[in-house]
Amino acid sequence: MSLGGDAPSSALNRRQEADAGGGFEFRDLPPGSYVLTASKSGYFPPDHGLGAPGSQQRRFTLTSGQWVKDARVTLWRHASISGRVLDERGEPVVDEYVRVLIQVQVSGQTKLASGPISRTDDRGMYSVPGLSRGEYVVAVPSIQTLRPQRAEPAGRSSARAETTSGLALLQCPDGSTLRVGGGYPAPVRGAGPPRVYRTEYYPDEPGAADAMRVALDYGDDRSGVDFRLSPQIAWRVAGRVSGLDAPGETVMLRLIPVGSEGLGHGSETATTMVDAGRRFCFPQVPRGTYTLEVTPARGEFSITANPASLLSPATVRLPDTSGIVITPVAGAVPPVTFTRVMSESGAYWARMSLEVRDRDVDNVEVALHPTSRVRGILQLDPTSPAPLHRYGAMRLEPLLSNPLLVAAIPDVKEASDRARPWDHPREFEFRGVTPGRYYIRTAGTAAVSSVLWNGRDYSRQPIEIAEGQDVSGLVVTITTKTATLSGIVNDSRGRAGDAGVVFFPQDSDEWRDLGFAPVRMGRVPTDSAGRYTLTGLPAGKYFVTAVPIEISGRWRDPDFLASAAPKAARIDIRWGETHTQNLQLVALGER
Repeated sequence: MSLGGDAPSSALNRRQEADAGGGFEFRDLPPGSYVLTASKSGYFPPDHGLGAPGSQQRRFTLTSGQWVKDARVTLWRHASISGRVLDERGEPVVDEYVRVLIQVQVSGQTKLASGPISRTDDRGMYSVPGLSRGEYVVAVPSIQTLRPQRAEPAGRSSARAETTSGLALLQCPDGSTLRVGGGYPAPVRGAGPPRVYRTEYYPDEPGAADAMRVALDYGDDRSGVDFRLSPQIAWRVAGRVSGLDAPGETVMLRLIPVGSEGLGHGSETATTMVDAGRRFCFPQVPRGTYTLEVTPARGEFSITANPASLLSPATVRLPDTSGIVITPVAGAVPPVTFTRVMSESGAYWARMSLEVRDRDVDNVEVALHPTSRVRGILQLDPTSPAPLHRYGAMRLEPLLSNPLLVAAIPDVKEASDRARPWDHPREFEFRGVTPGRYYIRTAGTAAVSSVLWNGRDYSRQPIEIAEGQDVSGLVVTITTKTATLSGIVNDSRGRAGDAGVVFFPQDSDEWRDLGFAPVRMGRVPTDSAGRYTLTGLPAGKYFVTAVPIEISGRWRDPDFLASAAPKAARIDIRWGETHTQNLQLVALGER
């Protein structure tokens, strides 16, 4: 058990072990606000954000001489998925990767997020522990990572496999030789056409969209999620790219089964590089319907709540994986982050559909489009105190409806005056931007007060970037004069010490597709005295309501907001204002 002051500056932090019956007792506490939590191996802590009843941290406000006798903290046991992977002969597949994906709600939409990865043992067995309640998709990936091997002599016109230093070499009809990496199992080569394993989604599907969902509750140990890999006849996909500014530029193409495009690394059937003659080749592709894609980055949602865990040697990762965490996704259950993996070139994008059936697919023409740049200046509102940080942390957040869900590269010019970094505006630029709609947001203690471009303010609406369009002349103004809203929540028995306060814009057009971290909507729990505080609010007109804590996690669901709005308080908040609003607990039906 752990009891700490409910403030970053608090020096009070006490710990103790609960007894055999789960009992605990903290004595001689000074008056103040506290957070009570607990941890145990194999269990989720109450502050994990799982959306289960009672899963929030318990917050207490103690007065002098007060004795709280009924404080309860609930832990939730991990669930797991296990099974076996066999080949076509019924033999165990050793050291094969197995990954799980979980259905999450992001901006009112259901998406798949990448989860933990395991590997099979010498019996072909695998186990994925540490899972929370939810619906999962389980997959055995098979990815070909292809790169030109220019030093190899040309061979016969059909794709032919050899090995050098343990890596297969495949030759294409144009005489190019490709080095095949990835570290995934391959069928035993025999007579007849070449065969490959495809990525299998449980129980036997080529894409995530048609896979069976494995439903888990806390503490479930679901076994028997087994796979039997079956070799598929392999066909060739080859062609050329157009729109490349100069021969020899590095461009990577991804071949992704339809329905798996938004899953980032691990969802593709193969990747290959464009050679000096602007040609490309995927020598061994199983039958299916695919999206051929070139992107400046590969974006995906992930349930890796702690990015530092990616650095742990014990963490299983797919080959050739590197990620940069962009931002936590606000309101997602379980906790979700958006990560990106940069490609070798961020100058182009392309996307097209193709089908592989019972023959090679040659002469494919892929038109590359240049990515865009978004430029402007970042400045501090002259009436605002300077932020504590001297860096200009900015984000260009894509909407989920964008065809290519990637995040652009930010570059904010260093302040010329290090002692007073916010005395002068700074230039910024986002590179590698694909067509779509984006919000401009900042990180840290400052909020965006305005985003001016062509006479309009885009601080509360996205900027739309058209194909081939560069955007310049943006003026982004930030401020630390954010608003604070606080109050007390009551129910029929008095103070509501287990409620969630939800705030959201009065304009219903602002309830959908708001990027990863909307700043004008969210929730906070009440403490034991029914008190709540919202800080860092931008100016605007809000609905504010108090609901039972177990349904407050739906604050990004537009249907939930529509049902909550008629009974919510209406508040008009101005920059820098401190506002008080007491609330009555509202009972809304659960979905």
